[in-house]
Amino acid sequence: MSRIDRASNAIPARDLQRPRTTQGQEAGGGSFDAALAMAQLQLTTDKAAGSGNAAQVARLIAAGARMDTETLLSALGMAGSGSSGDDLSALLMAPRKKQGFEALKPAFLQAERETGVPWQVQAAQWALETGWGRATPKDMQTGRESYNLFGIKGAGPAGTVMAETQEFIGGRMVRQVAGFRAYHSHAEAITDHARLLTTAHYAPAQTAGKDLKAWTEMLGPQRLGYATDPQYSQKLWQIISENGWDKQ
Repeated sequence: MSRIDRASNAIPARDLQRPRTTQGQEAGGGSFDAALAMAQLQLTTDKAAGSGNAAQVARLIAAGARMDTETLLSALGMAGSGSSGDDLSALLMAPRKKQGFEALKPAFLQAERETGVPWQVQAAQWALETGWGRATPKDMQTGRESYNLFGIKGAGPAGTVMAETQEFIGGRMVRQVAGFRAYHSHAEAITDHARLLTTAHYAPAQTAGKDLKAWTEMLGPQRLGYATDPQYSQKLWQIISENGWDKQ
């Protein structure tokens, strides 16, 4: 996921919990561990058959992508059916995406109450800019976290972090090092981003009101230029519509 360019003069959840059963109770070692053992067995079998799907399941589990037992069993079934790695990745990422969104949604709603910027717009930009919370700018020298959820460049309330980014320049993706705004918390980043979208530069977007499609179109490089990615508007709208946020 490439981080996109922002105006340099811009104004100012981690690991999932222990897997739960479908009844909502804490999953004991038995059921989940049994499913994990099935994954390892499937991995051994599929290695002999030259399949990489079960290996992907095992790698994600080992990396901490915990899920409920039902999701794990579904993933194993998909691996056995020959589904693509992309299908498995989408299934295994679903719990993490949901938890990350639910953790931030109250702050998105509060920002909407304070500024009028639709929460769906902020949520979609967060999902696109960070890969659903998986990657935020961190200082390449010190590793300091920026809590920057929207790829905004410049100096923030907690200073600046220098991080690698990719920009569309002359129709090509170019790798650069840039300074990104740093915050003290995710909530502070969300408030600052909402205020940015109420500045004079984004006044045309503000006239869209609750028209989410119009908002996404305004933020693309062809209009107000929040990002340099030529597909930015389409990607935002895809996130909103695929998650049903346009119906909320």
